[in-house]
Amino acid sequence: MLILCGAFLTALFGPGKGKKDPYILDGPGMINPASWESFTVSRSDSYAQHNFYIEVEMRNEGLAVTGEVRGDDGTLYEEEEGILLPEDASLAIHALMPAMLPVQQPAEDSDAGDLLFPDGLEALDMPDVSIEVVCSDGRILQCADEDSFSIKVYQIVMPYFTKGRN
Repeated sequence: MLILCGAFLTALFGPGKGKKDPYILDGPGMINPASWESFTVSRSDSYAQHNFYIEVEMRNEGLAVTGEVRGDDGTLYEEEEGILLPEDASLAIHALMPAMLPVQQPAEDSDAGDLLFPDGLEALDMPDVSIEVVCSDGRILQCADEDSFSIKVYQIVMPYFTKGRN
């Protein structure tokens, strides 16, 4: 009986129940670092199709995408109202975890060129990528394009810009 009472108390209060993990809380003050409301991806590249501006936002009805993208044939597709993404595309976007991208540190103005190109060389065909994530807690993050995040977003949403417009 004593063992049964001990097992019940352990299950009820459990080891480590007094310790709170800041990422797993119930109630007021909950923290979810991966939650986001919207993000924008802007890319300028020497490859024409990889010049785009994409905004993805959470709406009541699901994820919606707006922006400008180019097709393989160079056709420019623009969307201002928002294309509602289907579940598979929405899951693929969520799996990229935009709020978990590394935050880009601003370069210091004085020697920024020296830090990027120590020999005074400039890479003219390097893509210029800007990623801004608006988190659910109000933070706005300027993020780095880790693991070609911008291209992955483009590949997920591009088919929905062209559907019904060909």
